[in-house]
This record gives sequence, structure tokens and C-alpha cells, in this order.
Amino acid sequence: MSQQHGGNLYNASQALQIPMAALLDFSANLNPLGMPDALQDIYKNGIHTLLHYPDPDYTVLRAQLSQYAGVPVPCVLEGNGATESIFLLFEVLKPKRVLMPVPTFSEYGQAIERVGGVVVPFVLCEEDSFQVPFEQLKPLLHTVDCVMLCNPNNPTSQLLDKQALLSFIADAKALGVRVVVDEAFIELTEQGVGNSTAPYLSQHDNLYIIRALTKIFAIPGVRLGYVLAKADIIEKMKARKMCWSVNGLAVLTGNYLSQCQAFLAQTRACVTTEKNWLFEQIGQIAALKPITPATNFILVKVINDNLNVQQLHTTMARQGILIRNASNFDGLNEQFFRVAVRQRHENLTLLQTLKRVLFSR
Repeated sequence: MSQQHGGNLYNASQALQIPMAALLDFSANLNPLGMPDALQDIYKNGIHTLLHYPDPDYTVLRAQLSQYAGVPVPCVLEGNGATESIFLLFEVLKPKRVLMPVPTFSEYGQAIERVGGVVVPFVLCEEDSFQVPFEQLKPLLHTVDCVMLCNPNNPTSQLLDKQALLSFIADAKALGVRVVVDEAFIELTEQGVGNSTAPYLSQHDNLYIIRALTKIFAIPGVRLGYVLAKADIIEKMKARKMCWSVNGLAVLTGNYLSQCQAFLAQTRACVTTEKNWLFEQIGQIAALKPITPATNFILVKVINDNLNVQQLHTTMARQGILIRNASNFDGLNEQFFRVAVRQRHENLTLLQTLKRVLFSR
């Protein structure tokens, strides 16, 4: 099975001839608590609104996102998941050369190249747990007009130091370099949105933030993301955005934002406990070396010379467990895979299956 993204249950089900309901998906990094009950109720109670077109200006949704993110309404633009937001933002920015630490999410490079830009990769060091070395990036700012960062980063699960990031953004601003930060997983870190750069948006007009509600509310089928940026960029994005790109179900999601704080706190507690426990447990498996995670997924290296990740991925899938083969990320190889952090009983199943597959060879 080829794998470009995680979470492709349909493809796996067809290839393996296993019903989707029988697959345990560790390849998609979603909230282990699943969709909030209150959000499900909002969808059920609002189903009648799907009889009508959404407001093409998304006036209410934009106000809800504005309040949730803590930025003015003119600085927010909704999107069909983070993907539309990424592509639309780069369509407006039209960067020529973009500095991008790798490994990271592949869609950034596709969006940059689509508008004629060139990715300038900076390969992160495994020995440093793939941390971004801002002091080494700063001299490179003279050679680019944009920087793309993911915080926390997918697939390495590393969180950027907030003060170092803000200092880097300020240095970039002095040189006229734009900085795009994808915060799709920010709510799933231990400090949640406390790790976000959104409060500093007004201080740095070269800062652009991508957010998504897909991960935190476990709604990948709904598709809702948004951009935080200065108002003139938002207006240019609106002018290029397809009408009704955000569907009626996604619009209903905004009604939950004012009541989600308890769920966010519950999520942070769950993810913190489970990621630390799962990291420790994987680290006790002789053939595996996990990278210390900052969010709800863990990058793992296979250190058995007789096994590559494609073999592991296929064998695990045949036993009903989907992991993310990470070998197609720039900067990684066939020794790396990624697993989501799920609930304890599911994480136990993952561990049991990993051990059975690794030690039955």
C-alpha cells in the first residue's frame, strides 16, 4: 500500500479487504477523545440548516473564530481545512524562495511550488531530536523572502521555543521576510494555545498563522481551518477564495467554540498522560527508538537492520493496525514511522501488536 497521507482508511480497507470498522487507525493524528458530545448535538440539532446555502461571507463563523483566536475579525479567514488556507495564503504571498526546515508536512512544498516559488530546505538533525536551531536559520534569512514553520511540527512532534520563535520573527521582519506558522496541532500541546503566536500578530505584520479545528475536535471529514493575518492579506485571500468553500456542517462547528474550554482542558490532560506513557513504553521495545513528543503523535525510528518500515507498516496493517510510514517525508528514510496517541486501551493494542510483529520474525 502506498501512503501519501495518514488516515486513508478507505484505501487500506480496499487493499487489505478488511472492513474500515475493523481497522484501528494510528496513522491519523486526531484528538484521542474523539468528537465532543456537545458538538455532535450541535450537528444533529442544526441538520435542517443544510437545506440552505451557507452565508457566502461567513459573517457569524468569522466572528466566532475571531473570538476563539483572540484576534480582530478583519484578521481572520475561514477555509476548507488547513489545506485550502495554506494554498490560498501562498497564492497571495507569492514567495520566490522559502526557507523550510524538514522533515515537515508535504503540502507546504506543493503550495509553494504551485505559485512558482522554490523551497530552500534545512534538514533537521536527528541527534538533536529534530529541534529547529533558530541560530543556524537566522543567517539564511538574507537568502529568502519567506519562512515556513510547523508548530508543533508534523511528523517530528517537536514544539518550537516560543521566545526563540518570536525573536526569529522579529529578525525576519527587519529583513522584510515573511514567516508562516502552521499551528494545526497547537491545542494538543501541554500548554494548548498558550504556545501560540496569535497574541503577537498585531506586533509582527510579517507573521501569518494557519490553524485548523480538524485535529482538536476530531472532525477530518468536516474540513474547517482558518488563517490569521493582517487585514490587507485577508482581503486579498477573500478575493481569490471560492464561494461556499466551507460547507454548512463546518459552519455549525463555530457554535461550539464558545463552550469548548472544558473539553480543551480534558484533552490536554489526556494527551499529556498518554503521550508520555506511550513514549516510555515504545522506548522499552529493543528494536524501536521514539523521539520525545510534544503533541498527540510520536515519530519512531526502527533500529533493527533486518526490518524496514514498509515491511512493518504492511504487517501491522494486516493485523488491523494502521501506522504512518514516514519514509516519504523529506529528511527521513525507510527507518521511520509515526503513530498517533490514542486512548490507553488502544495504545495497549498498538504495543501488543508491535511486539508480536517485531519479535515473531
